[in-house]
Amino acid sequence: MIPISLAFFILAQITAADWAGYAALLTIVAKVFADWINRRQDRLDRESAARIVLEELKAQEARVKDAASEREGRIVAKIDENTDISKTALDMANGTNEKIKNAMETVVEVAKAIESQGKPKED
Repeated sequence: MIPISLAFFILAQITAADWAGYAALLTIVAKVFADWINRRQDRLDRESAARIVLEELKAQEARVKDAASEREGRIVAKIDENTDISKTALDMANGTNEKIKNAMETVVEVAKAIESQGKPKED
């Protein structure tokens, strides 16, 4: 341990110029520390901004996926609707074809009947 009288002697030897030097050194240390804190805060702000942008991009991606899913659902529904219409049209066409076939058979039968009535009987 340093005796108190020696400590006072050392303090008495420090001149005003020395105190000014210590103050300048202390000011430089404080400025360096403040700059370090500012750089750290700037980095944290940039990281925070990057996180915000990333969250916005994720939200936008989710909206795009939802829109694509909705569009896909509408397309599938339209395909199903068109398929149903095509099936109905095919069924109607088949029914119409059947009616035409029956009508043609009737016409042929009538034509045969008319033809057979117009011919004299051969004995």
